[in-house]
Amino acid sequence: MTLANQPPVLIIGGSLVGLTASLALTTAGIPNITFEKHAQISAHPRAMGFTPRTMEYYRSLGIADQIPQAPADFTLLRARRSAQSPTNPQTPPAKPTFSSLRGAAIPQDALETILSTTALSRGADIRRGWTVLTFTQTPTGVTITVLPPCSKTPTAITGSYLLAADGHRSTIRGQLATPLSGIGHMQTMRSVLFRADLSPLTSDITQFEIDQPESNSLHAFLTTYNDHRWVLMFYDDIHRSEPDLRSAINLAIGRDDIPVHIITTGRWDLTARIAERFHHGRVFLLGDAAHTLPPNRGGYGRSWGEG
Repeated sequence: MTLANQPPVLIIGGSLVGLTASLALTTAGIPNITFEKHAQISAHPRAMGFTPRTMEYYRSLGIADQIPQAPADFTLLRARRSAQSPTNPQTPPAKPTFSSLRGAAIPQDALETILSTTALSRGADIRRGWTVLTFTQTPTGVTITVLPPCSKTPTAITGSYLLAADGHRSTIRGQLATPLSGIGHMQTMRSVLFRADLSPLTSDITQFEIDQPESNSLHAFLTTYNDHRWVLMFYDDIHRSEPDLRSAINLAIGRDDIPVHIITTGRWDLTARIAERFHHGRVFLLGDAAHTLPPNRGGYGRSWGEG
């Protein structure tokens, strides 16, 4: 049986890791189907920075030229804002260079669009709005029970292997009863994604630790996706109304006269866990389904998942 004629590899999860897997398999001529329960790419990107090693992998897939690399003289500056102006910019120590490529700073939704568009153009089958319910496996294949969009009737689809890239609450890992080890749940955070032109205020600084205990106890982290979209992440799990979100944004930037368009909000679980096994027979765990890393450990979770 040739690669093109074998049963497809079934990929559960159509975010960064699942789409990268689909593109890699499609490029290699291996049939695959990706099932993503959400109908669209998330409006709230999470990942932003990608390592040179990840860029090397994307170069091997022929898409590195679509992903803008960081400038050669780029230096990440982070400031702590305890009043209405940033103070004490911090520059991380220089790192040795091991690659001909530099890292990239691209919003997750933009990168997912590149991955999806390229995979589809090469013949991938990506099905959005499909929810995987259960699976079974035999020595020769894997069968999933999946619910198509706008349907109440599950259908069965059989493939050669199953790649579970369905996130840190992985349905597949749960059905496998794979034990997890590590610190576990560390913190739940809230966020607000908004659009605003803050260039007059930020200069070359793109990350801000907000610590204003004297002003409504705002403790948060502010950063940008470099397209006038900013995300303010609260170090708490408090639901805020839109007026409260606007007040917090104004407090974080130290101004209340700059137009702000709120796009959406998010809720984040920071966890540190690793599965004791990454594969069971013909089922493989990928990305957050296999391991989760908190972003304050360097943001390597998405790069480890893709590379």
